Amino acid sequence: MPNEIASQLIESIGRQDWLEPIEESVQNAVSKAFEQTGRGVQDALNGVWLGHPLHPVITDIPVGAWTTALLFDIASMTRRKRSYRDAADVAIGLGLAGSALAAITGLADWKDIQGKDRRAGIVHATLNTVVASLYTGSLIARRKRARGLGQALGMVGWGVLLASAWIGGELVYKYRDGVDQSNSTVLPNDWAQVMAETDLPENELRRAEHNGARILLLRRGNQIFAIGETCSHRGGPLSEGKLDGDCVECPWHGSVFNLKDGTVVHGPATHNQPRYDLRVRDGQIEIKPAS
Repeated sequence: MPNEIASQLIESIGRQDWLEPIEESVQNAVSKAFEQTGRGVQDALNGVWLGHPLHPVITDIPVGAWTTALLFDIASMTRRKRSYRDAADVAIGLGLAGSALAAITGLADWKDIQGKDRRAGIVHATLNTVVASLYTGSLIARRKRARGLGQALGMVGWGVLLASAWIGGELVYKYRDGVDQSNSTVLPNDWAQVMAETDLPENELRRAEHNGARILLLRRGNQIFAIGETCSHRGGPLSEGKLDGDCVECPWHGSVFNLKDGTVVHGPATHNQPRYDLRVRDGQIEIKPAS
């Protein structure tokens, strides 16, 4: 029942179309701010170097630290040891530091989101701001010797943290944010025909399909490259993207992939594109998943 109520709440938030102008204004401002940092910084914050989004990794720091603080607070109430109180205070400070980095990496991902999940992301970020404010107040109260108030604020903050974490889970498991969205259809282990060789011009991106799988093809002289055509970031059509040397830039959010092996060159994508082995036989281009 609680899960159904929470799901209905998210759906209700998603229907508030009056929020759209606000969302767009905030998103544009965030995007412009990140543009000033350079693409290398954005790639680092997206988690290109890690092979998957960095944000969920960083969120473990504040969640773990604040949960530890809660346990030490409970222990200090029953045993009244100063070491427990000190440990709780340190954990809260560590959580606040981690939450700042989590916010930055979260914004780096959110700036490329559209639709209902963008709105859910705003709610997620707002709740996280409330949580950070409560823990900041908790730490201040503790240092002013108002430990009871500090502990109360921390417990409320932990409760709000659970709600925010649930929404974060919805963004991943329901809206598939941060999940590899390249076509997961697996081609047969044997070779499969996808296009006549004469239908593939020189230096032009072309899309082929086989059993629902979308393949991006490019001919360069005697070489033909084949990778997944559906962008792993948000499902954009790479065949409509920009060709730059041996790379293709997604037309939706600007992710760049190497056409030779499907690897990510620039984010916001963090997952590589599927790569295919290719051969030409009897005038037909045939492919199979790379061995």
